Amino acid sequence: APLSSAAKEILKANTDITTAIGLFMGKDIIMRAHVVSQKLNREQTKEYYTNTKIEFPVDYLDVLKDFTLNEPVDLYAPEFAYGAGIFSSRKDLMEEKLGTNQGILFQMGEAYKCYRSIEDFTPLTAEQKAVLEALPSPAYKQLLTVLNDKLLKKIELNKQKTGYKINEIGKVTNEELFSTIISKFRGHVLLVDFWATWCGPCRMANKA
Repeated sequence: APLSSAAKEILKANTDITTAIGLFMGKDIIMRAHVVSQKLNREQTKEYYTNTKIEFPVDYLDVLKDFTLNEPVDLYAPEFAYGAGIFSSRKDLMEEKLGTNQGILFQMGEAYKCYRSIEDFTPLTAEQKAVLEALPSPAYKQLLTVLNDKLLKKIELNKQKTGYKINEIGKVTNEELFSTIISKFRGHVLLVDFWATWCGPCRMANKA
């Protein structure tokens, strides 16, 4: 059976979004492709990223104005939430290319920033709550308030947990941090668990 007009509209919106994501991340994609194709090691990759500068034409992203990126239909597109998160990092650029700072894309961008805060184990601030309050649809505030309340409860429960000890090390340089941490355990076998302090899921999983 032929696709309905609604299905075609959603497919077009999703295609526009994925294309826009690719264009938006063009430099990263090109650089990553070089690293993979040349099989660069860690040091070579670091040097490449440090010393390589890729310039695109000034009108490179002008095509975004022709895409369906800021319409209600985008809410049905599977890649819209991901795209809104990426685009929110350059809100100024999106405003310039789309000729507006209003619409579903910008609303989702503001909501995404608040969501990332919660995912990073950081409760919403008064300023973030005010941003959600100002959004046209109450759905953003309602959903994120529920998630924020769950986070606050989890934080309070974690404060009540026992069975661990936080070892204070005082002020040391970054270079001396690890050696200082393990110095008091000299002569013992240690199991060291490394995790990313910026990673929300890591922080949620770390019971200490």
